Amino acid sequence: MRDRQSGDVLTPSRRTLIGVAASPVLAGAARATPADPTIAVCERWLAKNAEIDQWQQQWGELEAWLGQHHSWYDLSEEERSLLPGAKALQAIDAQMDSLTEQRDMLGASLASLPATNLAAIAAKLSVAVELVGPQDEPPAHQLITASIREIAALMAVLQSWF
Repeated sequence: MRDRQSGDVLTPSRRTLIGVAASPVLAGAARATPADPTIAVCERWLAKNAEIDQWQQQWGELEAWLGQHHSWYDLSEEERSLLPGAKALQAIDAQMDSLTEQRDMLGASLASLPATNLAAIAAKLSVAVELVGPQDEPPAHQLITASIREIAALMAVLQSWF
């Protein structure tokens, strides 16, 4: 989908993707069916991924500050370890390692979890769009993003019928 004025490709936010994944299960028949557990796994994966992104941001800010104020990049490993920020970077690193391991375990289970409704398919695609970044594979990212929007639109139409 493109912005009508600028022509830029519109990418849904992480909040929108989680919203699509968490949206009510499809109309009529789906109302009688319990929500697909795949959605919960995808929501947890997306939450872990967002938390990793936040830690990476903090890591980058701290490392940049250390570089600017303590010549971090010019120091040896031993010299770096003596700076107060080194312990904070180690703690962030440990947190990111733990979250990455948890996220990867969730991701490994997703391929074998069958999606039983459109919301679960959109949830799986929401994970896929995070794995295929817009800078890594622009056409694939755009295709997945468009598919998520189309599923959300189809779900809205189907829900309006019931």
